[in-house]
Amino acid sequence: MPTNHGKIMKRGGLNSSLYKAMSTRPYNSRGRGRGCNGNSARWRYDGNTGHRGGPELQRPSENFNRRAQSESYSRAFHQERPNMIDNNLISSQNVQWADDKSKMGLSVSEFVPRKGYLADKSGRKIKLMTNHFSFSFSPDVSIYHYDFSWNGTDEKESKECKLNSYERYKLFDAVMAQYPQCFKSSSVGYDGEANVYLPYKLQTELSDLSVSAVELEDGVKKNFSVTFKGGKDISLALVKEYYSGAQMDETKRKSLQKAIQALHIILKFPSRYNMKALGRLAMFPIDAKRYYLSNWMELALGHRKSLRFSEIGLTLVVDRASAAFLKSGNGLDFVKSIIDLQDASDFEPNPAQIEALRRAFANVKISTDHLDYTKKYIVKDIAEIAANKDTFKLKEGGSEVTVAGFFQQKYGIILQYPNLPCLIAINGSRIPIEICKIVQNQSSQSIKRQLDAQEKAKMISRTATEPDERFTCLLQAHAQIRRLVDEDLKDFKLDINVKPIGVEGIVLNAPRLAYYEKELTPMNGAWNLQGKSFFRKITFDKFGVLNFCASQKEVESFCTAFTKKASEMKMITGPARSPLLESIGDYMKMTKKDLANRIMDALTEMKKKGCAFALCFLPDIKEGKHNKTIYNLTKRIADTVLNFPTQGVTLHSVQRHDVQTIANILAKVNKKLGGVNVILKETIKPNLLQFKKNKIMIIGADVTHPGTGDELQSSVAASVSTYDSNHAMFYPSVRVQPKKDGKRIVEVIKDFKSMVQEHLENFFKVNDSFPDTILYLRDGVSDGQYRQILNEEVIHLKNPFGDKYKPKVTACVISKRILTRTRPIDPEDAVMKNVPPGTTIDRIITHPSDFDYFQYGHKGIKGTSRPCHYYMLHDDNNLTIDEMSKISYYLCHIFERSTSSTSAPAPVMHAHNLAFKVRQWICSEDLKYNRRGLKPEERFEAEEQIARDLNSEFSKINADYARSSMFYI
Repeated sequence: MPTNHGKIMKRGGLNSSLYKAMSTRPYNSRGRGRGCNGNSARWRYDGNTGHRGGPELQRPSENFNRRAQSESYSRAFHQERPNMIDNNLISSQNVQWADDKSKMGLSVSEFVPRKGYLADKSGRKIKLMTNHFSFSFSPDVSIYHYDFSWNGTDEKESKECKLNSYERYKLFDAVMAQYPQCFKSSSVGYDGEANVYLPYKLQTELSDLSVSAVELEDGVKKNFSVTFKGGKDISLALVKEYYSGAQMDETKRKSLQKAIQALHIILKFPSRYNMKALGRLAMFPIDAKRYYLSNWMELALGHRKSLRFSEIGLTLVVDRASAAFLKSGNGLDFVKSIIDLQDASDFEPNPAQIEALRRAFANVKISTDHLDYTKKYIVKDIAEIAANKDTFKLKEGGSEVTVAGFFQQKYGIILQYPNLPCLIAINGSRIPIEICKIVQNQSSQSIKRQLDAQEKAKMISRTATEPDERFTCLLQAHAQIRRLVDEDLKDFKLDINVKPIGVEGIVLNAPRLAYYEKELTPMNGAWNLQGKSFFRKITFDKFGVLNFCASQKEVESFCTAFTKKASEMKMITGPARSPLLESIGDYMKMTKKDLANRIMDALTEMKKKGCAFALCFLPDIKEGKHNKTIYNLTKRIADTVLNFPTQGVTLHSVQRHDVQTIANILAKVNKKLGGVNVILKETIKPNLLQFKKNKIMIIGADVTHPGTGDELQSSVAASVSTYDSNHAMFYPSVRVQPKKDGKRIVEVIKDFKSMVQEHLENFFKVNDSFPDTILYLRDGVSDGQYRQILNEEVIHLKNPFGDKYKPKVTACVISKRILTRTRPIDPEDAVMKNVPPGTTIDRIITHPSDFDYFQYGHKGIKGTSRPCHYYMLHDDNNLTIDEMSKISYYLCHIFERSTSSTSAPAPVMHAHNLAFKVRQWICSEDLKYNRRGLKPEERFEAEEQIARDLNSEFSKINADYARSSMFYI
């Protein structure tokens, strides 16, 4: 994939061609001010490659098997990491301050109305640059929506001609080119499907227009008949009406959302050919420089953009995006990157190598040039036998021929590696590997492939850029978006402000935390356990060790240090005793069933002999699939079968066994034994959290969905609830829920009513009464699902048992995966170059009428911190922004796994961990969950049955164990 360098940005200026999207460099560990900045004459920024001159870093060649070259490239990449910060671009003068333009309270709220701003006494003020840009439009312009459809007109062509997105764009452009008299201008929006948006009304309905010689992706030219229907008016004046305070019924709200959707499509359309769209928001340049992740995967950098309602009107939010793509190139070179392909033509791959090729080629799009045109296929499988042995019957004559023989006779192609198996396409075609090419721009999602641990680590490392660098990149992407709007969309009369919006936030004061007989106030969101004992420690006199990987000497050294630290923290009663040790060192040779039996026997023996818990010394999960299996099996057996606490310790931690690591392990052990590590000091709690005045239960909930390549396609819904006065003990509830109709992911928790009843029954058992108040913190919900969550989840909190019991309910959605980013304008306000923990933004970029705010709960250590977005859906407690923001920030300090504040409140973090833990349990099953070979209805039934079986198994976890042991921490 060639690198397009484009033009170079002059000193202090902005790249005019500016990077066909956004590009960035990896995180600069040296920090700002120690490299060449954006004004240096020596280092200049190339908008396409993200490179600043100096020694050029070449991408690896398309030859996949050059491992040494790849490793050399990776080393060079880390050695040459030029700073790409443009200080002029991110200066305080380049900020739009819009405090006097606030329209807060003018529009009518849909959920909980906003009740003013944070008081100055809540903390100190901080000025921030955001990645929001004022977006304006002419309310006099109407957008007309047309339904676009087509049919093939060639004799052999089916009436319903299927086209991919690229071909649909080509067809639409051909219509515009062949019928210019029908379109007043080139300003248009088209989503690549059936929706067309124009800034004018067509003079007449266009029906059965003949479009000739449209060149498709495989090079073949075809004829089509197209039709434009509709012409429904989407008035942008509705946005102005919304801000003027007009009542918005359901019909008007839907029309408002359609207007915003139309604007998204219009903004996206000009980049249809030079950028690859992933999902609804992310765009990646097709020919920009990409970065090495592995011999067959590379990192692409782009941008995401989205329109949002804010106090000052619509704003465009622009942020950087990253994704992994499969490297394009020759199929034979791709094979060489996967297996050790010897140069001898008689090389025959063994079964393990064939299986590796099967996994690597699954769902990959390939192309061939042996015909008169380029033809593309999607790989479904790989043949079990070689191309020189794989036979089929010819249509003409019916004689049998091998695939290798057919290609030699028909096309004169002599295979260099006839002993390699053929690729089997979805249409059944058999294609020799060496005649195919890997098609460009295939994301890991499109080929349904999970990145391995090393690829993920490299991706995280290279995308974690400090705030100044990130804002340089996103501001350059924003400039490119503005140029496209000005040049290609001028008839829509849209305008985006050149400057990012500035806001004033409040850095909330940190809460007072209490340990046993000691108190502290965190400094910049962090503290340590030195000289402290847990608030309520659980003592033990005996524990077990299940060792999979450590040497005898390493085990002894770690256990000595562990018992010493436990004694210092007064967790061991009496003299230290040697742990009950069981080693399973030959696990690589075992079947999963035999391994499970060994683990079961070892842990059962420890439980019988009175061990309070077991430390499990595990190989690094990142180093192999088998190591992950060990962890998943051990946890599932311990938690769901034996109800026996276990604590995993990696081999690296065993070998290091430093004081801080052991203290952190003891913190988890204490929670799993039913202890309490740290609490909020009672006198500083907001009124809602004061248990003596108001018995409150806090519920955190999350739904995790299947990832790329997951065999089980069901989602896991998890919730945890507090039942003590310190909000430190949590009761878990979990459900596995399949996709709706076997196809669509369900975000709403379907069995939420019974989960709420489980939480209430547990609370009653402990406190002899139901809670007066329920605070519901819901994670992972998009903007368009707020009403659904309110109607299908919050309603069960308000009426869990019908009319018999009605608590006061406050429900708040917490979104972590958002586009909003900020950076301190004054470097003196920054903590490790990031926004300090506790920073809360409740104005300007927030909703004009609804109760919402952005908050940083944690300290950013690497990269750019991301805030959480809090959106109130229901509030019977009439909370103010001062009260709610304190509650959310204070709850970020009692996550027991860490001695630092977290990005989201502890109940939400625990719910997320519980859902993740359950998915690990599922992965440890000795069953195959791959249902791709089944028909849709059969797959749906199979997933339903799996979900029922798993839910039945999880329900057998002992309630006392679930209550006292936070096994998912």
